[in-house]
Amino acid sequence: MDSHGLRTRRSLLDAGLTAAEIRRMRNSGALALVRRGAYTDPADERLQTPEARHALLVRATLPLLAKGSVISHTSAAVLHGLRLWAVRLDRVHVTRDATSGGRTSRRFHLHTARLREDEIVEIDGIAVTTPARTAVDLARTLPYEQAVVAVDSALDLQRDRTPGRRRSPGPSGSRRSPEPPAGPVGRLLVASDGSPPRVPRAWGSPAAGSRSRRPACLRRCCNSSCPGSRGVSTGGWTSPGGSSAWSGSSTAA
Repeated sequence: MDSHGLRTRRSLLDAGLTAAEIRRMRNSGALALVRRGAYTDPADERLQTPEARHALLVRATLPLLAKGSVISHTSAAVLHGLRLWAVRLDRVHVTRDATSGGRTSRRFHLHTARLREDEIVEIDGIAVTTPARTAVDLARTLPYEQAVVAVDSALDLQRDRTPGRRRSPGPSGSRRSPEPPAGPVGRLLVASDGSPPRVPRAWGSPAAGSRSRRPACLRRCCNSSCPGSRGVSTGGWTSPGGSSAWSGSSTAA
């Protein structure tokens, strides 16, 4: 068992168990499968919620990743504790600094995109995209409503970290609710009803005759070469008053 409570097939074999015994332990419930070749105790509390289980899946996947891999997209959102709504958590999302070679399997989704050093942070020894970069990636790849929930949560997280600013009321911590949070999705429902929507702070309110600062990449797209995703600013999303919601510079996704 490693320091995070994971047992690999290799470690169990080295401990003297046979392949047949490992199989019987799995079938009897003495071992809980995290991913192929990785197990934990069935009483592990991290198996109780989708987010905690996904974080465990991320940890179990790390030894299989190539050097330079960075946890990203929904996996990064879980590690940052962002709110998620109606989002699949059965695959670990990873980004590598490359222009091609992305692929998807049952438990793994490899994205290829350019990442700057200031778009990567470390959480418990794991390289993860920053909340700002994660929000942009989710805005590009999730359906619109789910993206709004995640981006709204990322802004809440940034406000928490900004001295002298209070977080807006609402649920906190990583959660994946079957019902959409009333705040962000409520704004969309008002807009779809034909009434003037409340403009989210991060999308700004352009001056007369100027181009909207809302990221073009909020369209549904999972291609890193999407023309709407180029030059997306992780630091230029502004509030109606003109203040920057995040600090940083432009990112070419």
